[in-house]
Amino acid sequence: ATTLTTVLPWDDAADAHRRIETEHTLGKIVLRVKS
Repeated sequence: ATTLTTVLPWDDAADAHRRIETEHTLGKIVLRVKS
């Protein structure tokens, strides 16, 4: 994992962005279920 991060420095940023988008989508679903 460390080697891949060194070779592909942009991969971490893309993964973090994807994680944020996933949490945002899950948040929308939770709000829809609660209301």
